[in-house]
Amino acid sequence: MEKQYKLTKEERETIISDTEADKEVNYYTCSPKQMRLMDSRTEEFPEIFKKIREDPPYSKTYTFPKKYVYIRKPRILTEEQKRQRVERLNRRNKK
Repeated sequence: MEKQYKLTKEERETIISDTEADKEVNYYTCSPKQMRLMDSRTEEFPEIFKKIREDPPYSKTYTFPKKYVYIRKPRILTEEQKRQRVERLNRRNKK
């Protein structure tokens, strides 16, 4: 029995492909974690997220509307804000 090749971390890429002419993006991934996430999205929201190609066990490609791709700006907390959050979490965990 032939041993199955396992992708390295460097080979487990995810590519989001978009053009200004399209209303949807293509989401290609070789990451098992991302495949599980997207498979759950396609099951939960089949009208929005669609699997369009599968090359087991290495990659899957999905498509979905652009509006679901969002790049957030980083949240930069001051030392005081960090301290307040730690205190709030500690109070909540004591309950």
